[in-house]
Amino acid sequence: MKKLKIKFVKQREESFYIDLRKEVYNYFQSRDLSIHANKQMFLKTVFFFGLFISTYVLILFSGIDNAMKLVLCIFHGIAITGIGFNISHDCSHNAYFKKNRYNRLLSYSMDLVGSNSYMWDLKHNKAHHIYTNIESFDEDITGSYLLRLSPHAPFHKVNKLQYIYAWPLYCLMYLYIVWVYNFVQFTANRFGPFIHIKHPAKEWVKLIGWKLFYLFYAIIFPIYWLNLSVMEFLIGYGIVCATAGFLLGVTFYLAHCVENCFEFPLPDKDEIKNSWARHQMETTSNFAQENKFITWFCGGLNFQVEHHLFPEICSIHYSKISKIVHKVSKEHSVPYKYYIRLWPALKAHYNVLKKLSTSPSN
Repeated sequence: MKKLKIKFVKQREESFYIDLRKEVYNYFQSRDLSIHANKQMFLKTVFFFGLFISTYVLILFSGIDNAMKLVLCIFHGIAITGIGFNISHDCSHNAYFKKNRYNRLLSYSMDLVGSNSYMWDLKHNKAHHIYTNIESFDEDITGSYLLRLSPHAPFHKVNKLQYIYAWPLYCLMYLYIVWVYNFVQFTANRFGPFIHIKHPAKEWVKLIGWKLFYLFYAIIFPIYWLNLSVMEFLIGYGIVCATAGFLLGVTFYLAHCVENCFEFPLPDKDEIKNSWARHQMETTSNFAQENKFITWFCGGLNFQVEHHLFPEICSIHYSKISKIVHKVSKEHSVPYKYYIRLWPALKAHYNVLKKLSTSPSN
């Protein structure tokens, strides 16, 4: 496997990142705090795993009526998203535990809920976090035929209505990742900055093994045990997938595809005319920082600026260090982009979808 590289120019704002890291790490050292998970994070982990298991058990083994089981399907989808946001994501960045082998072990929670932790590491850590909002390098904005998420992406006639159909389309995101996208990723010759890809045999074995396990516990066993018709099963499973997919899609796109960070730079001779840190600040936005529930549920992903600058720090700390990031960015005249509440961020994403729904030639 080879990796195409883009250089980031080191400019004056590089001092911003040096000063910022010094202040953030001083925050932890002066208080004798670990940058990794704390008691609150452990409790949240127990909660989401508990919600995942309890909803599954109640749906399959309790005598509650079907209407209540459909409600539990919603909460099961929420649990899947909560595990991904809070546990799998932090572990993939080696931010949950100090020892990487424990992070790797717990990162399999992503495989447990249907995705693939190995490919997530390539797509998210080694592509998106480095080449944020750079067309063809960042898979998060490369999008698809149905979604045009960058002004440099090809325009298709169907994109004219994407600001309308994108929202229900997000409901299919989880289903697409589990049963289509992971396999597309594994068989692609080019994926983000990676070319001539050959994945290790053990990763293929893990992919197939985990998918078969997920197929058994999420589909085959429920149909057999509850004696469901195909239609009955699809209703319940569809609710689980739609819940997880919508939450995943909205949360991830509110961080980079919104009006205040409508920045999609292209490299000039394999070079971006910015430092890496400033590039992250210009292409990333926070949202709903003052909403404690969203911050708790999203695993700090609504503090996306802090996450991109300090992915090695557990998300449980982002709300605290955000004050430092905001202060230092102001001192260095570096943009710090955010939407205080959720609704303005949603509106800003809608406006971007609409802006990109017109042909570049118009």
